[in-house]
Amino acid sequence: MLRTGFHPESQESSSLLQTAVSVLQSCYLDSTSQDGFQYSQAILVENAVFLNELKAFVQAKEAAGYSQEELEETFAFLLFDNEEEAKEVCQTGLRVNSSSISMLGDPAKGVYISKYADCLLPRPWYHGKSGYIVICKLIKGKVKVVSENYTTSYTCPSPGYDCHVAVSKNIVPSKASPCQAFEQSQYYVYEVSDGSAAERPRQICPYIVITCQYREPKEMPVLARESLPEPNHKAFYCPWRGQLSIRGQLLCNIALRTPYSSTIPAQLPPNLDINHVMGLSDLKKKLPEAAFGKRNYIENEVYMKWK
Repeated sequence: MLRTGFHPESQESSSLLQTAVSVLQSCYLDSTSQDGFQYSQAILVENAVFLNELKAFVQAKEAAGYSQEELEETFAFLLFDNEEEAKEVCQTGLRVNSSSISMLGDPAKGVYISKYADCLLPRPWYHGKSGYIVICKLIKGKVKVVSENYTTSYTCPSPGYDCHVAVSKNIVPSKASPCQAFEQSQYYVYEVSDGSAAERPRQICPYIVITCQYREPKEMPVLARESLPEPNHKAFYCPWRGQLSIRGQLLCNIALRTPYSSTIPAQLPPNLDINHVMGLSDLKKKLPEAAFGKRNYIENEVYMKWK
């Protein structure tokens, strides 16, 4: 394990906390987030190996003819439930095979990190939700815009590039679901040399760990941990997307949405091909009554709650 120094801010000075908060607030997707997030206990991360490798990456790309814009230092963010997990990534670095999402590239060949400081998980922040944000320095390098790929045939790192981003869809926080906003605002970062992907891309360097807590603005109703989002709130995980076919004929693209988990208990193929039909009376014997509720079908999307 690489040697990493953690330096909690002293009570006499608040400059590190102010710096961290300034970075976070300048990287919000939703302008109203400033009223909801509270920050405390900033910890400076010092890892000489990571800093030297970040500089070496910049020097190598300068020599390769990269522009100053491509080598501009920016910030990206990771969220963890506990301090130990946050510190571990600061010690070992952000490594491949650390992500459960794959729409921008193969998670075994690159890493995912969030562009926005208020869009760090695929479901809504609720009142009292807390965690530890790792602010990372990031050199994006050459960026390629790619279409989101929800199949199991993952998109590979692009030769001559260092980062993938999703096709811009002008995310509107009030209209996009947390899952959509989270997925569409990811950086997929990789480093390929001699045809082999690095286990830890050098262009990401942990900088500050900061404690955060979300407080629902007073004029907004409090969302308790136990309460579940209603369908019209569109506050759902998207654990699977794919295509629906009937006897080999493509019908439409579909997505599973659930407020409970980002994973499902079965591995689904990228294409669901329906070959048999079942009578409604038989189907009602196999599914819970709630699946047939009228409110599930009042919009263009069909919702079914399951655990």
